Amino acid sequence: MAASYPILRMLTDSSKLQENWPARFPKEDQILLTLGVMCLTRIYKAATPEEFLSSLFTFFKIAYVCLFFCIHVRYAILFSILLIVIWVCFQPPEYKGPSKVTEIRSSTQYQECLNESTHVIWLMEVYSRTNQECLNFAPLWAQLSLNYGSTNLRFGRIHAETCVSVARQLNVDVSGVSLDLPTIILFKKGEEVGRLPTETQKQSWRRTKLTKAVVEKYFSLGQLSEEAEKVAAKKQK
Repeated sequence: MAASYPILRMLTDSSKLQENWPARFPKEDQILLTLGVMCLTRIYKAATPEEFLSSLFTFFKIAYVCLFFCIHVRYAILFSILLIVIWVCFQPPEYKGPSKVTEIRSSTQYQECLNESTHVIWLMEVYSRTNQECLNFAPLWAQLSLNYGSTNLRFGRIHAETCVSVARQLNVDVSGVSLDLPTIILFKKGEEVGRLPTETQKQSWRRTKLTKAVVEKYFSLGQLSEEAEKVAAKKQK
């Protein structure tokens, strides 16, 4: 796919790409310059290298559609159809590395986790396999579970596709255009005591960027870990 545009450019009349509109340099240069600026901006905003590469591929696809459109609209339509087919047939892989995250796939399992013990603190992520932000966040969530997870401080992931009723109960929008995902919720003694994004942030048009530092600071994971260790020490006495 990466070679499709250079090849088509050589085989067809690409004179339209050299038209100076609306700036004083060719359309092709304008599109590529915009792509470069977007990529540079994303370097500072991406939480992980994987997220940056994902954004990079997305920007390239958009740029290719624009470049094909400048040559002829039918090429842009054909390339867009190809992208849709690839997206439907080949979903991006999920994170399969080491973690201490409990996968929650049913409302019954969700209730069992919360009712297991009043001494257990749960941090649960509501996520969707089809949401790119969730896929990008998965390695960070796994790393946090390895750093802070213990017997009394546990990390979980609620699959929105199989736990729709739980997502509704938690007031998390799991639609395709939702800005709620991923949502992280802190439970103590089976009751919610905090979440990201907050209700105020959810009402904003801007998506809350969940990074390792943001999650650690908002939920005070260091203090939660110490609290869980103290509870475990008391139980052993």
